[in-house]
Amino acid sequence: MGKGTEQGVAYTSYLLQQRPDRVAVCGLYISLRHFSLVLVDATNVYSTRLHWDNEPARQLLLRVLYYIKVPPPSMKDPTITRNSDGTFEVKTGVRDYPRCSLQSCGHPIGRRTVIFQCHGVVIKEQYQRCTAAANLEKTILDRVHEDGEMPGVVRVVSFELVKRNDGTSVECGMGSRKREKVRFVLQDEGTPFMEITTPYEALVTAWDALEGKWCYMICKSPLMCQN
Repeated sequence: MGKGTEQGVAYTSYLLQQRPDRVAVCGLYISLRHFSLVLVDATNVYSTRLHWDNEPARQLLLRVLYYIKVPPPSMKDPTITRNSDGTFEVKTGVRDYPRCSLQSCGHPIGRRTVIFQCHGVVIKEQYQRCTAAANLEKTILDRVHEDGEMPGVVRVVSFELVKRNDGTSVECGMGSRKREKVRFVLQDEGTPFMEITTPYEALVTAWDALEGKWCYMICKSPLMCQN
């Protein structure tokens, strides 16, 4: 992969991070002698270098240019609509959330965790290799709150495997690499650490984080998990 193609891949990845309404995005790098076509989704980065004197390659370039403007259904999440002001409308199986602001987007390859903030709730989306992993997260949260709400632990409003209108999953990749999109609507959100106003509160927060990590490591022990 040449340096120009690497730059094309990098910028295409940045684009995917800003477009949670897209499952995948196309990009390209053009030079005098050749051009590179790029496709990025949550499973991988695909790129190929082609030469201008290749007629089929030029036809493929035209198709990629068209897909950049009008992506096919497989490259879009129909439950998310991008508004002209940069906000998003997110449609869930329970209700619609208009004018959601994009708070963060993780690395474009892998889970590609996206966080929206909208009208008192937080919407968290991920591409999971196995929906059981996402269900496990929900199961843990439900278990924590089953005897009453536990302070300091986020509450789940709804959870779903994101579907298209025809009932198929919003997914990308193939075979063992395939990932399906899941969505949490959460009732709570945390406060950024840098907004803590006193040293005492900072120490308490740091201790809670360390204690939680220690408990997680203990619970990962097969012996402890049997109890």
